[in-house]
Order: sequence, then structure tokens, then C-alpha cells
Amino acid sequence: METQDNAKSFFKKAIICIKTKNYEEALRNLLMALEIRADYAEALSTLGFVHYKLGFIEMTKEAVFELVQKALSLNKETPITWKNMGDIYFIREEFDKAYDCYKKAIELDSSFGLAIINIGNIYYKKNDINKAIDSFRRGYELEQDNYDACNNLGFVYTKQKEFDKAIEWYEKSLELDPNNTNTINFIGNAYLGKEEYKNAFEWYEKALKLDPNDINTLVNIGTVYLKKKNYMKAIEWYEKALKLDPNDIYALVNISTVYIIQNKNDEAIKKCEKVLKLNPNEIISMVNLASIYTKKKEYDKELEYCEIVYKLNANIDNVID
Repeated sequence: METQDNAKSFFKKAIICIKTKNYEEALRNLLMALEIRADYAEALSTLGFVHYKLGFIEMTKEAVFELVQKALSLNKETPITWKNMGDIYFIREEFDKAYDCYKKAIELDSSFGLAIINIGNIYYKKNDINKAIDSFRRGYELEQDNYDACNNLGFVYTKQKEFDKAIEWYEKSLELDPNNTNTINFIGNAYLGKEEYKNAFEWYEKALKLDPNDINTLVNIGTVYLKKKNYMKAIEWYEKALKLDPNDIYALVNISTVYIIQNKNDEAIKKCEKVLKLNPNEIISMVNLASIYTKKKEYDKELEYCEIVYKLNANIDNVID
């Protein structure tokens, strides 16, 4: 009994570490728990979850999948193991299987807010916005210390262009994690959507003070200048981002958009083609290439990219004019 209690103690410590995103310490505690009790299903599946959060550096996606499957074979009555299995299916984009796992977790524990929030993520992926909002809200009611639920609601309301509601939820998230540069950027993005560029810039500056090398912040500041038609400053900030990461897709896409506006079409083509090597389905680059080839009167190439966009059922409303 004492041995089992010790394993549970390490597992509880790991869960606390996960909530604060201290995944390295969570990993250490889970390994200690499993050293004491090798058949501890909850610890085993959570170990897989932590490896996923650490970016599969020490364990491959397939190995993590097998680990969580093993945990389920040991004990099918633990909600957290079904939730973790759902997470693995989610990142494999097997959303129906992920949904079934989350539902099973909720059947075992109807107050399991994380599983409800993650069902919201599936609805969001499937563009069922109303159900996503409902799931995120229900999950938040159960887990009011979960800032992901707040951010998710912010994402949804941003997508709906309900920017004031988005800001409200992002600010709730910031109350839980005041120095989270991602959330600070999200608030800036909402103000950008409202075309309140001064407010957007102020939030991005807050993020920049916390992390001067945050690529998202650098790109976002560039986008403020793009929106204000200060193209030289926009390029300056996009180039700062690309100096840190030459393969950052958002910086590449946005700088190519500026080049198109400036009629620097050959430079724009190079950036767009680089984006498509990194992500063959990146829509805005395809639309940008189609527009360039229209200007160049190379209609065969224009048609090629238009057809690809059409096949991907692209929503091109987000392309910057």
C-alpha cells in the first residue's frame, strides 16, 4: 500500500507540473511513479502526453501512440487515459476517434473539464463554431484555472469577428498567466481585427518586452505597419523575424504580400515558392502567385494555382488586398 501511495504522490506532482507547463519536471515525476509501479496506467498514458508536449524529442509519435495504447490495455476505467488517447488521435488528425475517446473519458467522469474542452477543439476543427463555444464554456465552468479554455474561446470569437468578446476571454486567460506572450499577442491580434492599430501595437510591445526574440510578436508588429501601409517598416520587422527563423511561414507569406504591393514580383515569387516547399497547401501563397502571374500575363501558371486553390476549397477572404 505504501508503495502505491508513493507512486500516486509522484503522479499528483506530475499533474501539478503539467498545469504549470513544467513538462521536464512532470516527466521526472512520472518516471519515478513508473519505477515504483510499472503497470500504473494513468502515469503511463500521461507520460505519452508529456512526450507529445515536449515535441516528441525523446520519443517518436508512433512510440507515444503505442505507450498510451498499452496504458489502455492495463486499465480501461481511467478517464485521464482515455483523454490522453484522444489527444494522440487528435494530433494524428483522426478526429472521430479522438472524439470517441474524449466521450469515453466524460462517461467515466462527467466533470472532466479537459475532455470537454478538447471536444470543443474537434468542433472547432470541423468548423462547428456554436458547438465549439458550448464545449469551451462548459469546460471552463468546470476548470476555471484552465487558460487554454479562455484562449480557445478567444480564438473562436476572433474567427467570428466578435473582437470585444475575444478580448474579454483573452484577458481572463492573462489573469491566470500574466506573462504569457502568446495571449498578449492574441489580444493585439483582436485589436488589429478592430483596426485599432495603436492598441494592437501597445499589446505587441508588451509581448516584445517580455521576449524580444518572439517571432510571432515581430511578425505581428510588421503586420501593423502593413495595415498602415508603411511598407518599409513592415519589411524591416518581417526581416527581423526571418533572421531568427528563415522558414517562418507567416513572415514569408506577409513579406511576399508586401513585395506584391510594391510590384517586386520576382522577389515575391521566391518567397511564395519557399513557403510552398515548406507547406504545399499554404493557400495565401498560391493566391499571391496566381495574382502575380496574372500581372505578368502568364495565364497558364495563373490557372494552375487557381485550380489548386479551388480544389482545396480555399477561403481567400483573408488575403490582404
